[in-house]
Order: sequence, then structure tokens, then C-alpha cells
Amino acid sequence: MAPKPKAEAVIIPDPAKIMSAKAEDFEDALVKGLNDALDHVLGSVPGPPTPSRAPMTFVSQKQRRYVMMLVAEGKVPYKRTNKLAGSITTEVKKVSEESYLGMIGTNRVYAPWVISSRKIEDGRGPQAEYHKGVWYTLQDVVSKEFSKVVDIIRDAIGKV
Repeated sequence: MAPKPKAEAVIIPDPAKIMSAKAEDFEDALVKGLNDALDHVLGSVPGPPTPSRAPMTFVSQKQRRYVMMLVAEGKVPYKRTNKLAGSITTEVKKVSEESYLGMIGTNRVYAPWVISSRKIEDGRGPQAEYHKGVWYTLQDVVSKEFSKVVDIIRDAIGKV
């Protein structure tokens, strides 16, 4: 007669808890990766360009009248404040159960006419002709850094 095998109890942790913990780890890694990627893009944004000495070409009589009004009020010549370059920030936002959105931008009202390559929802932008070739656009910065952004996010979630 063959010996009876000994029965041993093996405690298996609840698979749902393991998956939940892994999902949280993955989500944390994803958010960290997105933040790191946005920090990389923000660090790639050039500073403000040197002031342009190009003459202003007016696109309409309305624009010409507005600039002449500013001259009369003593607001021209324009003094650089560097507020636009200093106002660029990033944010990661959860938009659904499976989706996060990484954003880079500014709250400066005039920004779309200076650093955007396209018109935004409220009709502001795209970059004015006067700024083309002088100022960068955020879309160009993001496009240039996109493959590095993907690598940063992949590295972060690959560690889970």
C-alpha cells in the first residue's frame, strides 16, 4: 500500500486584492510618468526671444488705430515683462476611469497670438504673423519632444 501524501494548506491571497494593488501601482506609475514627461517638456520650452526690431506691419485699419491709441497713451514702445514665459505650467488630470490628460499651457489671455499654432475654441490665435519665426509655439515644442515623452511614460509604467 502506497503512503498517503500529506495535505498542506497553502494560503493564496485574494486575487482581487492583488489586482487592485497592481492597478493602483500602475496608476501611480502612470501619473508619475506623465508628470515627469510634462516636466521634461516644460524644461524644453525656450525662454523669450530677444526683442524683434522688425517694423510692425498692420493687418487692418482697426489694428493700426489700436496701436496708435497705445502710442498716445504712452504704452508703446512696449516694455518686456516676461510674464508669458513665466506663466507656462503643466497639469495631469484624470478624465475618466481609464484616461489621464497631460496638459501644458498658460492662462495669459494673449498667449494664443504669441505661442499657439492654431486657433483655440474661443477664437483666439493662431500665432500672429509678427511673432512667427521669433517665438516658438507650444505645439512645436510638444511635437519635438513627443518621442522622449513616450519613453519617459513607458519607463515609468515598465517599473510596475
